[in-house]
Order: sequence, then C-alpha cells, then structure tokens
Amino acid sequence: MASCRTTPGRTGNAGQGKGTSFFVDIPLGLSEGPPHGWDENAPGHFTSMRVLVIDDDRIPCEHTAALLRHREAEAAFALSGGEGLAKVREAKERRRDYGVVFVDWKMTGMDGMGTVRHIREAAGEGATVIVMSAHDWGEREAPARAAGADSFINKPILR
Repeated sequence: MASCRTTPGRTGNAGQGKGTSFFVDIPLGLSEGPPHGWDENAPGHFTSMRVLVIDDDRIPCEHTAALLRHREAEAAFALSGGEGLAKVREAKERRRDYGVVFVDWKMTGMDGMGTVRHIREAAGEGATVIVMSAHDWGEREAPARAAGADSFINKPILR
C-alpha cells in the first residue's frame, strides 16, 4: 500500500519562494528475472530479415545496426536520405528488399519525411517504415503517416 506525506515550509507558513516537500513511498517488489517473454540471450526474431537504418549521424546508425545484428537481422545503414534511397532501389532491383527501414526524422539534405515518401514509392507497401526521433511525436505523427510511415520509435534505440 502506498503512503504519502507532506512537509510544509520551515516556517509553518510556506509563503512565496519557500515551497513544500512531498514524499511518496511506493512498495515495489523486485523482479525474479527478465520481463515476461524476454530472453536476452535467445536468437532474435529478425533472422533473415533485411533492415536498413538511415540517419545522418554515424553513431546512431552503427549502434542501431549492431543491435539488430545481435538479434540476427541482416542490417545495413546509410548516412543520408539519398544514400538510403539508393540502397532501397538497388535492393529492389536485386530482389533482396529491405523488410524494415528506420528513418531519422531530422536529417540534413533530404529530410526524414522526404526520405520516407521516396522510400515508400520505391519499396511499395512491402517494407515497414519506422521513423526515429528524439522529439515528441505529438505534432509529427500526422505528417509522418501522410508521408508513408508505419510506426515510430524514440531515439536512442536501446537493446
């Protein structure tokens, strides 16, 4: 059962600039293991899936691709919208389409939404396009969906 107590300002009359402290105690038990259904050492569900990560920052590209490879995906990355689009088109020509394409929302040159539109045109509905951003999705969701995005994920992407 949770409990809550307050402590008024030192003078007993908080007044402006004095404030009040709130303390909340919530008893939580410790987990006996990983979250339900999670096995950190199990092979990934991405086996044989081809994934492309597009971001104009090399570090998030390499990090996300490495995480996906750890889950047994065939992951590649591109450092611009134009480079990513070229990789999607080349994969399509070789009949080795990407099943998932992660696209950063904010990139220099061709921005995320332009990249999503062009990738959707090149890949068709066969690819799942996921927009990545460190920002709130409130105002971004409608234009991203209109451009062809299927889903969203917050950055940084963690294991």
